[in-house]
Amino acid sequence: MMNKKKLSIIAFSGDFDKLTAVFTLATGAAAVGYEVNLFFTFWGLDAIKQKRGRAPLGGNWLTKLFGVMMGGLSVAPNSRFNFLGIGPKIFRSLMRKNNVATLEELVEAAKALEDIRQALD
Repeated sequence: MMNKKKLSIIAFSGDFDKLTAVFTLATGAAAVGYEVNLFFTFWGLDAIKQKRGRAPLGGNWLTKLFGVMMGGLSVAPNSRFNFLGIGPKIFRSLMRKNNVATLEELVEAAKALEDIRQALD
């Protein structure tokens, strides 16, 4: 009896480029039969938070500040060349132009793949 190959990925960053790498690896591995486990921690949790967008949530000023800073996938910054938030828009544009899946499309593909869906729901 052969064991199924497994891949575990820790998403510790909320940066656009790093999350794109996480979801590219996850969907690619799942597509070829790997069991994929994603673990989100630290800033990576921003990618899967329930409430999207920037909002001053929380009980004190510090938690409200974090709520404003973390806005989900749509505002995830690049780790380099962010250019005040324009960098991810440039990357998304280039990805669409070159028929490369955007971060949001990769997340949706990951949800569609049975082995990853449970971690993202």
